[in-house]
Amino acid sequence: DREHYKILRYTYIVPVPFPIQIVGRVSVKLMISIVGMIATISVGKIFLGIPFRPDGILWGQFAGSLGLGLIGLYGMGWMLASVMLLLDRMGWVWAEGVSGILFLAGGAIIPLSMLPWPMVWLGKILPMTYWADLWRISLYGDLPVLAQPNLSVPQLWTWLITLTIIWFVVSLIWYSICDRLARKLGRIELESFY
Repeated sequence: DREHYKILRYTYIVPVPFPIQIVGRVSVKLMISIVGMIATISVGKIFLGIPFRPDGILWGQFAGSLGLGLIGLYGMGWMLASVMLLLDRMGWVWAEGVSGILFLAGGAIIPLSMLPWPMVWLGKILPMTYWADLWRISLYGDLPVLAQPNLSVPQLWTWLITLTIIWFVVSLIWYSICDRLARKLGRIELESFY
């Protein structure tokens, strides 16, 4: 918004609090992502013949882990958005790079056991790692390769809940620090004419 639309300063002065505006904008992207998720699962079932759990999908676990996972992702996204208040150019490069690293480290593509140790360490502190495993178990049972194969379902829930709370609280603290610093340094009004 700072470089292309040049509206960051105006977004800050409207009566609606800045965090509420961000949540509204993220909600649109969330709906688009949910459509992509449904399409991916459907293609796996219809065209690739990936079977769902023989005893039925665990909808409660699926929906519960979705809610907690989204709160954890919100916390991580909020931290990244807070950093963007301090950057004057190329924020989208940072966002794309960080999302790619999180996608890999979260065990969405490759199980953590196959990654180098720094990525394993990062994957173990991300809520999405446990969220993805709970989804796999909810949809496919014991069939899938899990990112954390040594953890039971209750342990996956414990880690997901704990890490979601931690990331959410840290993101609120981090936002207040970045917001205060951005205001102090005049970054909200800054235009680099890039």
